[in-house]
Amino acid sequence: MEFSKVRLLAVITVGLAAQASVVVAQNTPITKFTPGDLVVMRGGDATHSENDYATGEVPMYLDEYTPTGSYVGTYAIPTDVMTLPGIGLASHEGHLNISGNGQYIDFAGYQQPVDPNTARVTDGSGMGPYYQIGQVSTSGVFSHTALNATVASPQYLRAAYSNDGSEMWVASKYNGPPGQGFGGGLEYVANFGTSGATTTALQGNTDWRNVQIAGGQLYGGTGSSSVGTHGFYAIGAGAPTSPTPTNTLLTPLSDNSTTAFGFVTLPGTQPINGVAGTPNVAYVVGDPSGNAYIGKLYSAGGTPLSANNLTYASRESINALGSPEGLSVQIDPTNSKWVDIFVQTSTGVYEAIDKSGSSNGDFGTLTFNQIVSSTSDTYFYGLTMIPAAAPQALTGDVNHDGIVNGQDLALVSSNWLQTGSMVTGDVNNDGIVNGQDLALVSSNWLATSGAGAAVAPVPEPGSIALAVLAMLCGGYPLVRRHAK
Repeated sequence: MEFSKVRLLAVITVGLAAQASVVVAQNTPITKFTPGDLVVMRGGDATHSENDYATGEVPMYLDEYTPTGSYVGTYAIPTDVMTLPGIGLASHEGHLNISGNGQYIDFAGYQQPVDPNTARVTDGSGMGPYYQIGQVSTSGVFSHTALNATVASPQYLRAAYSNDGSEMWVASKYNGPPGQGFGGGLEYVANFGTSGATTTALQGNTDWRNVQIAGGQLYGGTGSSSVGTHGFYAIGAGAPTSPTPTNTLLTPLSDNSTTAFGFVTLPGTQPINGVAGTPNVAYVVGDPSGNAYIGKLYSAGGTPLSANNLTYASRESINALGSPEGLSVQIDPTNSKWVDIFVQTSTGVYEAIDKSGSSNGDFGTLTFNQIVSSTSDTYFYGLTMIPAAAPQALTGDVNHDGIVNGQDLALVSSNWLQTGSMVTGDVNNDGIVNGQDLALVSSNWLATSGAGAAVAPVPEPGSIALAVLAMLCGGYPLVRRHAK
């Protein structure tokens, strides 16, 4: 992060929309979090101003906002357990991640007293419970576990991620020259939050800004040559729990310094890890050489998770926002082909929508609205989103347009008896397009999801299935002229 005392109350520049952002004195306590809301990691408050504590240690707060930027409330992290360095010394610390099951907010910090002049140590000298991993459940329960400092004492402790709250993967930075310092880079904590918690050093000479698991695979973002070329990586196979997982660079360009990332599934290409039903798009943000960007990555084919396997559908400068630290993405609740994008910098949260409609669609020039601004004495460090109740997939909606109709029937027909993984028209994902898929389209005929789906008079679904099946089995085209 960069130290700056600039406060943006509204943004008017190329690629940004003018919109007043919310600036609120964050002082309303909350005891739980609401599904669908944003959560920001804030450092500092009116008593411990970032202006005075920029090179010291500040309190940590989880501020909740609606997706439109309305302030909801604040959850304070106990300062006797963990704090964060002031913004003048912070090195991509304070990231937030939502757990894989959507029930926990994960983060990291230091057991260092709040102080205007003395910040956390960076020489590996932290002892005992100094390096802290924190977690708050969406129901408001705070838990924490310290890294075993004899196993790993990183220079910077940046982020944590859990699948279900019981184990953690921790992103950190090695201490000293690679291979010669006090360890750090990537850690695994088993039995989190219990007296039986254990720390395993997965890598001892790397530098990760954030880590997450999607579709069972661990990913990481880095801006350090200690890992290799700056960029977005797959770390090991699956979710490694023992040393030393191999890092595979997935991004194609020479410098794609990656600070934060998020995943969604859109119509189009194969899943990133090749496993049906897992995400096929990764949005990434970073600041290589001070040039902030947002990118949209997809797999154009080839072997999943192999070197340089991902391709940019879009990559756009976001220098006007500032240096990005946090990113959250979700499928837009009103349109299953759109993606809501939230980017967090030290001074604000910005929102834009990717309306390209597919995994490999170019989002063009995104228009970002600043929906939240930090106050004059605080800064933001991380961002996540509490998942809303997931809408059920619309069975039979082959083209994902929100309605089961003739277009879906045509796709089943045109791919009749085709086999393989991710075949268009394979509604039940059993590897072949056949009568079972036709029956699912028929039984959900004219079912809709979202808004804007048009309905036209059609025959009864049972007669549709029988007629189409008869035509397919007889080798007739789906549509033909009536005999004269």
